[in-house]
Amino acid sequence: MNSRIRPIALLMALLLLLPACSGEGQKEEEDQKVIHLAAQVWTEATILAYVTQYVIEENTDYTVEVVELESDVLVWEALENGHADLWQGYASSLLPVIGEESSTLRESDEIYEHVKAKADQEYDIKLLDKMGFYNNYDLAVTPELAARHNLKTYSDLARVSADYTLVADYNFYDRIDCYPLLKEFYDFEFKDILAVAVALKYPTVENGEADIVHCYTTDSGITRLGLVLLQDDKNAVMRFDAVYILRGDFYRDHPDVVEILNKVKIDNLQMSQLNYEVEVDGKTAQEVARSFLSSAGLIPES
Repeated sequence: MNSRIRPIALLMALLLLLPACSGEGQKEEEDQKVIHLAAQVWTEATILAYVTQYVIEENTDYTVEVVELESDVLVWEALENGHADLWQGYASSLLPVIGEESSTLRESDEIYEHVKAKADQEYDIKLLDKMGFYNNYDLAVTPELAARHNLKTYSDLARVSADYTLVADYNFYDRIDCYPLLKEFYDFEFKDILAVAVALKYPTVENGEADIVHCYTTDSGITRLGLVLLQDDKNAVMRFDAVYILRGDFYRDHPDVVEILNKVKIDNLQMSQLNYEVEVDGKTAQEVARSFLSSAGLIPES
């Protein structure tokens, strides 16, 4: 009797285990279909997080979960320890985390290629193609001023700067990558420099108190006032080119995701417009992201 009970008991035990094993296998398979996207919490980063989520989910079988982190260093750590798979960041922002915070590189392609190579070789972190826009300190002028003097570059502005007023935030004089750097490269002599709170820079231009604003290249205020960004023709200011940053193993295992992300292209005016639609028009980051992707032909129209 015992010899007959043992096989039956064993069979029943195996049958009881099957649902558990099946469930674990299913969970593992589901986990493999989830992509963890690191993102910081400010307007541009939030818009681009939704752009990334929607373009992946609409073109692949993956689900994207956003991991909100406060700093570049925390994002880098999340990529290295496997808590995040990818990040939409900026090539130059990786210089400190790869041990080159004092880098003297300035030219856009030079920075990108250097960071791309070192991140790959030493950290197995992959940079995809540049997205097309950059977000760093810049100078913008009123369209009237640009037309009056045919201003296109910082050097053009330097020739007439003594006749015009610039507005900047309170850090402009003190940060070595702001006024001291611009003075060194271009010898600017402005008629006056107005130091104001960040939120008051564009109203100061709008009220006619200043003709030039020290800004970020994708500020929504540039779109709102129709300002003209000038070209830093001597590469004084480090360029922060937008780029997707992926873990090496994720890059190798997900060629379909790499392919679709490399199709996401945004220029400075478009990014400024997207920021404007959220910050000024009051649209949600979700609807702005979907509208952009639809117009670019990267997802179906909703």
